[in-house]
This record gives sequence, C-alpha cells and structure tokens, in this order.
Amino acid sequence: SFHHFAAAFGAWKAGWITIPMDPRYPSARNHLILADADPTLVLTEPRYRDEASRLCDLPVEARSIDQYDAISDQDREAMGRDVEPDTPSTILYTSGSTGRPKGVLHTHASLTHMTKRRSRSSQVRPGDALTLFYSASVMGGLAGVLHALLIGASLHPRDIKNDGFSDIDTWLRKHRINCCHCVTSLFREFARHIDPG
Repeated sequence: SFHHFAAAFGAWKAGWITIPMDPRYPSARNHLILADADPTLVLTEPRYRDEASRLCDLPVEARSIDQYDAISDQDREAMGRDVEPDTPSTILYTSGSTGRPKGVLHTHASLTHMTKRRSRSSQVRPGDALTLFYSASVMGGLAGVLHALLIGASLHPRDIKNDGFSDIDTWLRKHRINCCHCVTSLFREFARHIDPG
C-alpha cells in the first residue's frame, strides 16, 4: 500500500526505524518478525487490525493514514531535525529459507546508495512507467518505490498472487508500462501470457 510508504517517510524523517510487514505473508512469519523486533508502535490499515493485534498479543490501534490530525508545532519542530546518514532507517527481514527470518538493518545512507546505484544502472527516465510486483516488506519493493521517486517515473503496482497473469498484456498497455522489473521465474511466466500482437 502506498499508505505504508507515506507512513515510512514520516517515520524516517522523525528518525524512527520502520519494519515493513506484509499481511498477505504467512501469519507464522509475521509473528516471528514481531516477536524478534518487539516494536513500540504498529501501524496498520483497519482491515488488518485484528490480525495485527493477535500477532502482537497486544491491542493495536488502526486508523487510515488520512485520519491523523495535522501535526502539532512540537511535532513540526521535531520533523525539522536533520537525520544523519548513518541513522538506522529500516529493518528488512530475510525470507527465512534457511530457518528463521533474520532482520537486516539499513541506514539512510545504505538506502540512498542502493537507490542511486539502481538509478545509474537503469535506463529509466522521468515520465517512464514502471511495474511494482514486489511486496513493500522486501528490498525489491522498497527499491522500486525509491527508484521511481528519485527518477520521476510513475509506478504501477500489481498483486500477481491475487490478480494473476490472464490480462497482463491489457494491463501493461493500459498503464503504458515501458519498464518491468521482476525475478527470472516471474518473467518466464509473464512472457508466456503476453500476446505478441
């Protein structure tokens, strides 16, 4: 959800660390992450509040991001502080393929470096249209959003798991996608469903 990224940017500006989670991922994985991270605040959308409360073993308040009041003068002053490059920004958890998911801490500098490197190595230009097939809880999703913002490209998310491939060629044409970033296995499946005409 783009609400996630709006909340993340606010948290980063305040010097907080974010730990993105995907409610579509297995509950066992999300429970392990919450137990390991022991967050002081959980932000979620109303439709996921009950699940988040169950996973945290705590009541979780859930409000849409647009339901928050304007920031106070005190908060505005805090938001004006500089955030140092080595300030931790986010913890992304590995897939857990070797056992338990492990948290990897990223700083503002490492996210900036990764985004600039990706931007330099791509041929993406302002006004291009990019796909976003990754979850916000993995580096591919975070990198895709930051890359599009830095370049000035539009970003078009698609939930492949729920939306599938049956109309992918129509979807690509509708959004005038000219840059698709995905893993090889997804690309193979993707190519099978594209009408060459």
